[in-house]
Amino acid sequence: MPPERVQELDALPSVSVDLGPGDGAPAIFTRKSLSSILGGSIQGLVVRCTDSASNLAQRHGIQDYLCPNLDHNAWSPTGPGKHGYMQVGLGRDSKRFNEGDLRHVFVGAGSHLQYCGWYRVLRVQPLTKEEWATLPQKVKETYSETTVKKEKSTLSSMSKEQVLTMYNSGEHRAPCVRLQCIAFDTAFYQELVCANDKFFEGKPPVLPPSAGSSARAPKRRKVAEATAGPKEHSEESEGGGG
Repeated sequence: MPPERVQELDALPSVSVDLGPGDGAPAIFTRKSLSSILGGSIQGLVVRCTDSASNLAQRHGIQDYLCPNLDHNAWSPTGPGKHGYMQVGLGRDSKRFNEGDLRHVFVGAGSHLQYCGWYRVLRVQPLTKEEWATLPQKVKETYSETTVKKEKSTLSSMSKEQVLTMYNSGEHRAPCVRLQCIAFDTAFYQELVCANDKFFEGKPPVLPPSAGSSARAPKRRKVAEATAGPKEHSEESEGGGG
């Protein structure tokens, strides 16, 4: 992450995180388990659960939540209580997060997600040419392809490669949304963990997301790639969800 963005995050108040009972490692969720626990689709970055909210979601007044994935949003929070950014704001998403909305955030890596906390989500200055250059090449290519799809009214005649060139030159700037963690509710988190463990009861043992990962695997389960499911409660935001 560019130094200026790091400094901006470092200036934000830090949040104390207490995971509660357990082995001290964050629990692993999947898009399928979150859909069962809270409601909503297994796809999309902005997950709406207004019409499919679980009892848990209804008790906590949750109508939607965010699932940015590090594979597509490389500056996402790296763990519970951490701050970060995501590149969301193409097409109709340009109207999102302009006022500092509050959302629960789950950050994914591959098919695994961690609950990171309660966030203030606010649009900030778009990426400069120099900041764009620091993103992984795969992220830049995927984002350029998404730009073509979501900016049809202005870029419909352009190819992914042409849009990528525009980003690389600074002619086009990728939007940026800041994710500021403002609270981590241990009791709510433990409700999520218990529901997650229940969802995976009876399934094969889980493998850790990667060697040396600190994430806590759900009890007696193996985390599998989510398969396609209903999309009526998802919002197809750029950057993917995981």
